Amino acid sequence: MKAWSILPALAVLVACAPASEDTAAVPAQNAEVTGPYSEDNLAFSDACFAEDRSGLLEEGQTLLERSPDGTVRISHALDGAREDYVFQVLDLNEDHRQLVEGAAADFFRTAGVDYNVTTDDVIYHREMDGSFCAVVKNQESGMAVATAARTVQAELDASAQDDTETPNMPGDQPE
Repeated sequence: MKAWSILPALAVLVACAPASEDTAAVPAQNAEVTGPYSEDNLAFSDACFAEDRSGLLEEGQTLLERSPDGTVRISHALDGAREDYVFQVLDLNEDHRQLVEGAAADFFRTAGVDYNVTTDDVIYHREMDGSFCAVVKNQESGMAVATAARTVQAELDASAQDDTETPNMPGDQPE
């Protein structure tokens, strides 16, 4: 009678035992690689955290880097143009901040969808200080964040130009 009480425990042990190697539980390391990724060509972009970011990007790539201090760097190599932008988000007015932050959020969302460990379509890097960099080949997403950066920079440049020009006040003109 006591032998029958052990049978449920044995059934649980057999059910939880690891599968043999001739079943579908073969380790993922034996899976066939479907993209250009290989152990000899690991995804890496020297552009992340470099001085000349856009100069190190391949044509069609866009980079977005965020630092813990609120600095956002956007660089791209799209349509033959290479541009670098740096924004201190906390120093931007609300409209500019929303434009940069919205474009960055869309960029990272698209990168998350496009990410595939077997390709270099999206490359992520994180520094020890918490800085985060993503380089993507999705040109639509890249162009959207580059356009937002170009728009904000043009408005900042125009505002700075307006601030340096002092208006002539009545009486300032020689008679």
